[in-house]
Amino acid sequence: MGQWGSGGSLWGGGIAESLYPGYDVILGGVGLLLEKNGYERRVGQAYAAKLSTAGTTQNDRLRDELLLLDNWNGGEGFTKHEMDTPDRYRRGSGIDPYTEEGVVSLGPYVSAKWSSALNGLTKLLTSKGALFIGTSAGLIYYYTSGTPTLIHTTGKAGGIISFARAFGDAAYAGTGTDGVVFSGNTSVWVTAFTLSGTVTGVGAMAQHWKDGLPQLYMAAENSGGRCTLHTSNGATSAAYSAAVLEEPLCRVMIPYKRDLVVVGVDTTSRRSSIYQIDDTGAFASGFEQKLAVEGAVILCGAVLGDYLYLGDKYSGRIWRWDGDQLKLYHQLGTPAVPYTAEIRDMVAYQGGLWVSIVDTDGSIGLLRFDGNQSWSRPVTGLTGTTPEALAEYNGQLHLLTSATGASKLWATDGTFASTGYVESGLIDARLSGSDKLWRGVTIRHSALAATQTVEVQYKLEDAGSWVSLGTSSTDGETSAEFDFPAAITADLIAFKVILTGTAGSASALKVYSLSVRYVPSPGAKKEWSMTVRLQGTATRKMGLRDGTTETRTGEELSAEVWALVDGGVPVNLVDLDREEYTVQISEWREGLALFNTNALDVGFDLQGSLRLVEV
Repeated sequence: MGQWGSGGSLWGGGIAESLYPGYDVILGGVGLLLEKNGYERRVGQAYAAKLSTAGTTQNDRLRDELLLLDNWNGGEGFTKHEMDTPDRYRRGSGIDPYTEEGVVSLGPYVSAKWSSALNGLTKLLTSKGALFIGTSAGLIYYYTSGTPTLIHTTGKAGGIISFARAFGDAAYAGTGTDGVVFSGNTSVWVTAFTLSGTVTGVGAMAQHWKDGLPQLYMAAENSGGRCTLHTSNGATSAAYSAAVLEEPLCRVMIPYKRDLVVVGVDTTSRRSSIYQIDDTGAFASGFEQKLAVEGAVILCGAVLGDYLYLGDKYSGRIWRWDGDQLKLYHQLGTPAVPYTAEIRDMVAYQGGLWVSIVDTDGSIGLLRFDGNQSWSRPVTGLTGTTPEALAEYNGQLHLLTSATGASKLWATDGTFASTGYVESGLIDARLSGSDKLWRGVTIRHSALAATQTVEVQYKLEDAGSWVSLGTSSTDGETSAEFDFPAAITADLIAFKVILTGTAGSASALKVYSLSVRYVPSPGAKKEWSMTVRLQGTATRKMGLRDGTTETRTGEELSAEVWALVDGGVPVNLVDLDREEYTVQISEWREGLALFNTNALDVGFDLQGSLRLVEV
């Protein structure tokens, strides 16, 4: 300290002696000399150290951090994986994320119980210990097992468009031809009565109450006119009511709480209105139009819990009605890929709302809502062109699909499907915009039986095709660990887990968790620690590396560095090797090296401690 001559090389010879113009480094245009052994350059820490009083976790490991996906019951439709709601996923099919908490398993196996050459199977009704099936040709079948039995031919070209159970287990059917209403059981069907007026179809039917007694309510559709309501106490005639809808069509009539909800539809103007009839059945005072919904064509509905859910024919919308307010509760499709198929029916089954839809791949599928917030696709890949009616019979879910010459009755049987998958949302590990080094995954699942496999795939930055990371396939295996084959660095990653088993298996293949190992790696940035000479007075100059002398005093050098610090902005650094970097001054300290007492040469020998961070 205090030796202000050229002082020889900083490093004792070598590269420092050849540096030009005589300074070791140049910071923000300020040339600086460094003390011997006063230089260090290193890879900077990506993140500051944290102090925690909590117990040790997997994320406290020095190298890898861990992200755990171990719950999927939040449902589909979430493009990004959020750490605060880790149970939500982007999409999936053929899976059951609800039956067991924290487990995703293969969904129910649905098989064809009846394949018909008929062009359309339209309606289902559970009554009299049987499942009644209506067709677009006006035929009525009943099914208990095996092949359904044709029980009645109505002769109506408009086909069966409504079913109802009333007065115990009496079954009723209406067609899209006229006002004739049929009733029957597994033995015989007859004409029960004919609705008055110029009726073009009986669009909906349901049992409700009037003066404490059960009544069968029926919606009579009139060509070009307004739909009228009729009632019957089970006798051979039905009385015309004073209730007239604003719309010509009605396909939804559902008891809800103490009311009967009736939905009128105008398909031309695309408007639906919700009406309610109270449990007195008095049309003069108890019939009320609650609201009209523009742009909606509501053709199906079902009650789950405290709400009535309604399906819109167009645009894949599902509404929720609470008796006073209507809320758009779910939207199928995306702006990029809008949903254009029809929502044909829905039913409450096993604590969920099941909706028959056309899936994203064009196949028939089922959408399930858990009654809280979660939507999933437990069944896909059914054949046919149009999903039709849903019903529960003998504890199993039954579904009709229509296709020219190939309509089918499908049903669950308590067994499990052959394949399903679930895709995570895009994962950024709460470090959006920063690359991570993705190292590997561990998948944990139920013990594999023969033919069962669990495959893990990944995709980076939501681009390109899925890439297989590995498949767990050994009998009895309960987990597998897969490392990425090369250094995979990306901001965003998503995973797809594919479950494969045997259709009709009595035991479900289950996945318990997917743990992802990664290293936060925003890029290799540099840090510097330097000890800077701040020497020289007006009469005694500091020598530079090239043999010249510094024109500035130590105080002046100090002031120039302080000006850079006070600027608070990144500055340019010309390093020892004359490579240039943009850096932020993260630390600047000064210390006294020597105090000069010569009255003719007053000054201080200072040292500056400098820390820089590449930006």
